[in-house]
Order: sequence, then structure tokens, then C-alpha cells
Amino acid sequence: MTRTAALYVLLMTGVCTAAWSEAHPEQAPPRAIQPKDANYRLGPGDGFSVQVAGDEELSHELLVAPDGYVYYPFVGRLKVSGLTLEELDALLVQKLGEQLRRPRIAVTLTTVGEGPQGGSIYVFGRVASPGAYPVRRDMKLLDALSQAGGIPEAARPSVARVLRAGKAVTEADLNKLLVEGDLSQNVALQEDDVVVVPATEVQEIMVVGRVKSPGVFNWSPGVRVLEALSQAGGVVEGANAEHTLILREGKSLACDLRRLLEDGATDQNLELKPGDVVVVNGKDAREPEVAVVGQVEKPGVYPIREGIRLLEALTLAGGPRESADVRAITITRGEKKLTCDLQALLDEGKTEQNLGVEAGDIILVPKLDRRVLVVGEVQAPGLYDLPSEPTLLNALAMAGGIRVGGDLQQIRVIRLDEVVTADVRSLLKKGDMSQNVPLKAGDTVLVAALETIQVAGQVRSPGVYPLKENDRLSDVLTNAGWPTEQAGLNNVAILRTVEGKPVMLHVDAEGLLQKGDMSQNAVMKPGDIVVVPDKKVKKKLGFWDVLGYVNSLSSMVYWLDRTKR
Repeated sequence: MTRTAALYVLLMTGVCTAAWSEAHPEQAPPRAIQPKDANYRLGPGDGFSVQVAGDEELSHELLVAPDGYVYYPFVGRLKVSGLTLEELDALLVQKLGEQLRRPRIAVTLTTVGEGPQGGSIYVFGRVASPGAYPVRRDMKLLDALSQAGGIPEAARPSVARVLRAGKAVTEADLNKLLVEGDLSQNVALQEDDVVVVPATEVQEIMVVGRVKSPGVFNWSPGVRVLEALSQAGGVVEGANAEHTLILREGKSLACDLRRLLEDGATDQNLELKPGDVVVVNGKDAREPEVAVVGQVEKPGVYPIREGIRLLEALTLAGGPRESADVRAITITRGEKKLTCDLQALLDEGKTEQNLGVEAGDIILVPKLDRRVLVVGEVQAPGLYDLPSEPTLLNALAMAGGIRVGGDLQQIRVIRLDEVVTADVRSLLKKGDMSQNVPLKAGDTVLVAALETIQVAGQVRSPGVYPLKENDRLSDVLTNAGWPTEQAGLNNVAILRTVEGKPVMLHVDAEGLLQKGDMSQNAVMKPGDIVVVPDKKVKKKLGFWDVLGYVNSLSSMVYWLDRTKR
């Protein structure tokens, strides 16, 4: 950019900035102010001063426009929303360094605006309304959780993880934040951060032995032995109440139910923790028994013979239910916990998985949980129970497939501690199976909207093209192979949506391409349709004229759908 052109841009920027300031009188730039913290990030409505040593023409006060951009001489249009003053200083030094020798720059904040910074953060997991939300100034974890509808009471998560650039960067203790009011856990968020709120890994207790309905029950804070026994239907005849045990993390705690029930010894009504197993033994210690609980047809306590193995013990309880996760059966034996993959035994004949069972064992058959949340640009967003060994394609198929306008090349699989990106286009077109990511229970699959533009009419390669930041009309025409000899360059039309309504722009591309009139080099927006008509067409193109050039019905439906959002 020449110096004259740069000054012209500066003049026009000053006009635009002044006009915007008049519309926002409460944001008129005062003199330099001190940001409230060193990590303050600029956003729409903020004003800042740039002083370039020895060059008054390049020293100027600028106001961040609603789209997060400013114009600056010798540099052009820059996105500054989301940058700290230090980052902005470094960026300007880099850009001006291409034109000036060792520029010395001072950037100071002159006014603080209000409103969103632009961009999104994503909240997934155990929240009321998972999804994408606009980033707001000084946004923190509590703000994000509030926008996502809060955390359901039943979820009771203990932590929230913040993922940045695909990796976990911090973990907040939600108990300290929400219960104790410890604001040090209220993590500051940035654009494109992903907040994952997992459920507490163990939120259940087991009650087995001489009770009416042995099984697995939901844990809640403050629950005690008597309440757990009540959930299990109470003790039955033959119970040895004096020798009730609580198994906790490989240790045994004694509980005398007789003293509790008959003498009111409340010290025996122990408070339970997630994962505890309450064992009510029988009076006849000589009778060998095992407890089979969880996803079996008839949970309960069963007498066993010597030498019995897991498969036979499960048969006594009616066998696993359809909802059982037979790959993760556990046997609790005193302070030990053994794991068995029954599927490997049945399908592959791995007899070592048919473990021996001993008196006093507790066999737990857990519930199968392969639920995956699929959100974004899919036909039917929602929570899906996937088949055995689920993959990304399984999840997308169950959600009805990707909508027109979904980004096939940047599908994100969001987990507790990482974000995996998959290129489904490469999977479908090139057979690259490495992109068919295996899924885990609790994964969230996010299909983002594709930022594209469509070019139609008299260009050498009409079609849909990815839109890059700061792309202008000349970039788009270059991507589309340049206009043909039949192109009516003085009558180029751009159709875009603004706040859900169609807007027509008319551009003199002849002045741009042949005369260098940069005022015609329009900045492109996601979803734009650019039409270069035949030079025989003299009238300005209208809305339906432009759609008539779109050679894909699905693309037309996609664009019309954008006007409804």
C-alpha cells in the first residue's frame, strides 16, 4: 500500500470512527486510562491510541468497530478484538516493520466499551443447554455456566475443565467455586475455549447381602447407612445385623445395626461416600454366598458350591441384561477388585476371563454407557446410544448426517481432557480411516458451520470456496480461476445475510481489476454468494436473479436457511 493510499484509508477510517462514535456518545474516547489488569483484552467499543515515534501521520486514536476490526495506515484492516495491549503492540511492530525501519510504538487504552468480543466459547457435558455461546468481555467460568443454563442438581460434578487449542489448560474445583464461593476457581475464558463439565466419576453406592432388594443406588451428599438400607427394602430374616460391613477404597468399616436400631446408637449410622458397598452378612457364616448386583435379571445373594466360576454365578442371577456392559464386570473380594471381560470369554473363548468365585464376593455388572452428544450442523442434534465400538461415522449417521453448510474438515470430538479434530471429507473421498475417530462414552461431537462463499456465473471455476480471514473480492475471484472474457465486470453482485435478512451489494469489479479502484474490493463474509453475470446483462441483478445462478439446489436451500437463523 502506498503512503498516499494509506493516508486515504486513515482519513476514511477517521470518518467511519467518528460516525460510529457519534452513534455511541457514551463511548467517546477520553485520554489514556489504565486497564484493570495486565491481561485486559480489547473488544468492540474500546478505544486505543497508537503513537509512532517520529511519525505523527501514523500516530492516531482508533476505535474497535462492532466486528472487532480497525483500519491502520500501511497495514490495512486488522482484527484486534481479543488481543491484549502488549499483543497489539507486537502485531503493529511486526506489520509496520515491513514498511518502516525499526518502528517504535506505544499503545495505550483510551476508553472501555461494552458488549461481546466476537467469537464463541463452547460449553459441553453436564449442563442444561450445551452448545456455543458468544464471548463477552472479561468472561469467566461462571458466566459460561450461566449462559449454558447451569448444572443440573443430579449431575453433581466436582470439576470443570477448560480446553484451549485442543488441550486441557486448567481445572476448576466446582465445589469450592459454587459452594464455598472461592472466586480463585472462576477461570478467565478466551475465544474458542471449550468448557467441559464431567459428571463425578462415581456417584453410586451398593447394598448387598441380607436385604430385600440388593442393588446399586444413587449417592447423594449426607446419605447414611439407614437411608441406604431403606432404598434396598430393609434387612430380611437371617441377617447378622451386628456384623454389617462398609467396603470403602479397599478397606472395611464395621457397623453394628443392632445397636443402631435397638439402642439408638447414632454413631453406627455412618455417612456413606460415593463407591461405598454396604454388606449385610447372614447369621450362618458356614453357608457360602455371593452377591450379584447391577445389570442382571435377578440381583441378589445366592448360595454357591465350591469351585463355581463367574459365568455360573451370573446364571444364578438370570444372566446379564441387554443394558449390561459385559466387558467391565468387577468382582470385589475384601480389599481386592478384579475385572472381567465376559465378551472376550463368549466371543473369543478366552477362558481366563471366567474367573473363580469365592464366598463373600460381590459381583457387579455395570450399565453400558456409550452415549455421545452430537451438536452443530447435523440434521438431528441430540444424545445417542451408540453400538459396540462406536466411531465418528456411527455418531454422524445416527444424527441424520451433516447438513449443507457443515464443516466436514474440522469436526471436533470433545473429551474431558482433549479435543480431537477429524477431516471427514478426507475419510469419505480418500478412504482415510484414521479420520474415523473411535468414540468414548461422554464424548461430544461438534460439527461447526462452514465459513464459505459461493462464486457463480462467468468465472472459470464456479463453486463453493473456503473463506479466509480478511478475504476480499479479488481473492475470491482468484480462487475461482478469474473472470472469463464474457464476464460483465461492472455488474458483479454479492448476496449476503445481515441479521437474518438478505442484502444485495453491487460492485464495479471492472474498476477494481482494470483501474485499481480498491474501494470496490469488498470484504467477504461467510455465506456470501458472488455472481459475475454475462456482459450482455445490463440491469442490476436482484435477489432471485442471484439465486438463479446458483447451480446447486442444496446450496440454495442452505443459503435460504441462513436467513431464518
